[in-house]
Amino acid sequence: MGEQSKEQQPKTTTPQEALQPYLAHLYAFVRREIAYYESLGLLREGELTAEDVVDEVIETALSLWEKRPSGSLRPWLLQLALRRLRQYLQAARERPSDEIPLEQLVPQEDWSTLNLDTEIWEFYEPDDVVAWEDLLPDPSTLPPDEYIAREEEPISDPLGTALQTLPPRVREVFVLYALEGLREDEIARLYGWSIHKVKQYLAQARDMLRERLHLLPGRNFVERVEQKLAKGGTSNDHQPG
Repeated sequence: MGEQSKEQQPKTTTPQEALQPYLAHLYAFVRREIAYYESLGLLREGELTAEDVVDEVIETALSLWEKRPSGSLRPWLLQLALRRLRQYLQAARERPSDEIPLEQLVPQEDWSTLNLDTEIWEFYEPDDVVAWEDLLPDPSTLPPDEYIAREEEPISDPLGTALQTLPPRVREVFVLYALEGLREDEIARLYGWSIHKVKQYLAQARDMLRERLHLLPGRNFVERVEQKLAKGGTSNDHQPG
């Protein structure tokens, strides 16, 4: 009788088992972001890998497991990944010497004091630090040729290439909504914005991508943008699979 009761007890899921279904998606997200930063020259090619970032994100998630949000873990993991990437970018920007590896410059944050309800950006863009908008050309002008395509490489993904030309926050909001499936309210919470402001950024992304993709011959890439925006924020409540 005792053995039967033991068999009927529900299996306890470990934190590692709970995180496992999200790993493939998290790796893909981090790889995309690293490639984007490399294309802008903010990171040297190959100096930071998705494995480095994801390992640290998982370690952080495990250390904060008791404080994890309820529901889907995807927005939380993306938040941790973006925070860590911001630290690497800040360290790369302040690198005093080419001889010092990037990983030795990234501060080890005391995550135990992190308030997970605080927007992800306030720690990495103080007033005395150059903002992302200062690193890119005026978005109202056509982007430099190197952002459209390298001379030795064909354009394999016009939408991805066009995304690289958007102002960083406009791009990030589009990526989180249209590619990662976060809802508008989830994005608003991450940034500490109103939902109305998120909608404004999505509208700006749509207009800028239309302008850029209309310049390309061939397939209707603008239609792809509309399709992704139509499906955005509807990823089955972020259930992994």
